[in-house]
Amino acid sequence: MTSIDHSLLERRIYSVPRAAGLLGLSSRQLRSWMMPQRRVVNGISREIAPIWRPTIDDPREDASVSFLDLMELKIIRAMIENGRIKRPKIRACIKGWRNLTQGMPHYLVNKKFAPRLIPTSLAVEIKDEGVLVDAATQQCLMAEVIQPELIDLDYGSSDLPHSWIPKGWENEITVSPLLSFGEPVISKELIPTSALALAVEADGVEAAAMQFHVPLQIARLAAGFELSLVKKQRKQA
Repeated sequence: MTSIDHSLLERRIYSVPRAAGLLGLSSRQLRSWMMPQRRVVNGISREIAPIWRPTIDDPREDASVSFLDLMELKIIRAMIENGRIKRPKIRACIKGWRNLTQGMPHYLVNKKFAPRLIPTSLAVEIKDEGVLVDAATQQCLMAEVIQPELIDLDYGSSDLPHSWIPKGWENEITVSPLLSFGEPVISKELIPTSALALAVEADGVEAAAMQFHVPLQIARLAAGFELSLVKKQRKQA
């Protein structure tokens, strides 16, 4: 991929259900991160800001997200699943970092941002609506949670990633808006895994392999990847 059309990275190509499926989440979970929530505190109903907002703000239930949004949501998932830091502090960190980076696009996966270097310039306390996040907590998130989530992203020579190679599927599966409208593909053959998996489900492995002119193991690989996404979603349902 020598020449990259960066506008494709920003194109909103994933529905919430598809984005949730690729991240192993339920649609309800993902929407809860993107939509404001109402909580009753001391008898008073309050609106709680979402943990994360897409670059193009869209409050609709059927809002879609771009590839770069999806990669930031991948970071959010890791922060929440880590379990060591509560959601109010995660929300405060994200808001504070957004202010500190002063409009840097997709700062959570941007190589210019702290997760790469953890510079002392960002080692400051963040205060937001009564929540205090010290520098040590922020550095813990950056070093132990965010940095490992950047390893399976392909940046090329850019500050922003253009491809995702999901952990456990190295050299086998690629997700990129530059390929098949962002759908996961078999890395070498560039065949969408969903199409091949559907053929396997409908006609069996051998017939699917013949239809797509691929070895049997490639058909099994596609079916296995799509099945793994379904299993992850079921666990979260």
